[in-house]
Amino acid sequence: RRSRYSQGPRYIKRGSDEYGNVANFVETEQIVNDITTKIISSFIQIRGSIPLYWNQSDIWQLKPKIRTYGSIDSHVLALKSHLV
Repeated sequence: RRSRYSQGPRYIKRGSDEYGNVANFVETEQIVNDITTKIISSFIQIRGSIPLYWNQSDIWQLKPKIRTYGSIDSHVLALKSHLV
């Protein structure tokens, strides 16, 4: 399941917005049904961008440089909003 917030191409859209929505947030759930023991299990995997204000310039280089922007307080606010 893809988030409808802060979407974009994988190598272009990075970081978080002011509401804590991270770029390229994806949640995947795998449901396993063991018919011999009649047990149903679920495995959830979540991935997304780091919840800070950052981006990468020259993304087509082998090792693109990471740039952060904003104050420390804005990073803390974005991280707290993401975790809540």
